[in-house]
Amino acid sequence: MGLLTAVFAIGQIMGPPAVGLILKHAVNVDAGFDLVLAVASLALVIGAAIYVAMNLLFPSERNVRTEIRSVRPT
Repeated sequence: MGLLTAVFAIGQIMGPPAVGLILKHAVNVDAGFDLVLAVASLALVIGAAIYVAMNLLFPSERNVRTEIRSVRPT
C-alpha cells in the first residue's frame, strides 16, 4: 500500500511539468492535449497491468489474509 501511495505521489508531482513540456513542443494545444491524454491512458494501462501481475505473482499475502479472517470467531 505504501508503494502504491508513493508511486501515485510521484505521478502527481511529475504530471504537471511533463504536460507543460509536451504542450510546449506541440504544434497546437489540441494536438498536445491529445498526446497528453494518450500518455496518461498508457500510464493507466501499464499501472493496471502491473497491479494484475503483482496479484498473480504474489498471491500468498492475499491467501494469508483470507485464512486469518476465516479462523477468527464471529
